[in-house]
Amino acid sequence: MPIPMKKGYNFLVQHKKYTSITMPSLDIYEEYYGIGFIVSGDRQISTLGRTFFIHKGFISPMDIHTYHRTTPLSNQTYEKYHVRFTPLMAKRLIRVFGEARFHEIMSHSSYKLPKEYQDEALSIFQKMLEEYEHYDCIAELMLQDLLERLIVILYRYGEIPEAAEIGINTTDDAILNVLSYINIHFADNPSVKELSSIAGLSESHFMKRFRDCTGCSCKTYIHHYKNKIAQSLLTHTKKSIQEISDELGFCNSNYFCKIFKSLNGINPSAFRRIYTQKV
Repeated sequence: MPIPMKKGYNFLVQHKKYTSITMPSLDIYEEYYGIGFIVSGDRQISTLGRTFFIHKGFISPMDIHTYHRTTPLSNQTYEKYHVRFTPLMAKRLIRVFGEARFHEIMSHSSYKLPKEYQDEALSIFQKMLEEYEHYDCIAELMLQDLLERLIVILYRYGEIPEAAEIGINTTDDAILNVLSYINIHFADNPSVKELSSIAGLSESHFMKRFRDCTGCSCKTYIHHYKNKIAQSLLTHTKKSIQEISDELGFCNSNYFCKIFKSLNGINPSAFRRIYTQKV
């Protein structure tokens, strides 16, 4: 369960460092919004409708009433600043942006900022932590001002990375349980028999409901899922093609390259040359 907000507070500000931690179940932002800044590490965030991949320098909002689950993508230390805030603190933002646009901004859990705005965002989070540690009515005014600056930066300069998201068409609980299982065990290449057993369905019924939920077969979904992680590893790590292939559970690197090219139109090496960033 999330850490509760202190009585009488409208903000919770944290600075955390983690090793490879996986949330055991879906968590919910029941009564507040959230927004985080990734200082280091690579994580996957799964909500009921989407899966996102976040990395160093990314801003990660979370809308109110959103179920989510996080999974590490690497064994690198995961460091983040995170702010939770009540709807009261969002009223002025909603009035300025309009309710629909504000919730649209908060609904994407993965935004990439240009380097200069990464530095500014980090500075804002650090100032928010300082204010929070001396919380009173004046500090709350400062926190609201800093939050609004942060959302404006996100709105003006945040980019939703093309390779960052996998959509899910519906909310079938049995299939969502299977997708959570795939999140962890994708490298083991689970079979239809194994996954249908987890769903508690016959194989034929499971395959139909899985396709209704994701728009594709299990095999295709797992390939697309691995492809998104491969894109992230290629652009945000220095791992070799062989290392990435092994980590994703492909039988050999040639097969990995074949699947990757079929989904992206170019091979992994070319993708890395075009999209790579300094790590």
